[in-house]
Amino acid sequence: MADPRRPGKVARYKPPATETNPALEDPTPDYMNLLGMVFSMCGLMLKGFRGVSKEVSRGSPAQVVRLDRCVLLLHQLRQLPQL
Repeated sequence: MADPRRPGKVARYKPPATETNPALEDPTPDYMNLLGMVFSMCGLMLKGFRGVSKEVSRGSPAQVVRLDRCVLLLHQLRQLPQL
């Protein structure tokens, strides 16, 4: 199916269709998205703990309640069934 008017044309690479062979699908982007979400959640938790620890060291009662809620949330997360 080459074009006779352009014999030197370079054909672009077209990846094989994943509908015909699902084993060819690359799972790397999915894993990278999952890792990004995990690291984002860890960063947000560390940022929150840092702020809470600063306020607790000052003795703010509202922040002590917030720290108690964070500890309760972590305890509940530990109780989740393992996947």
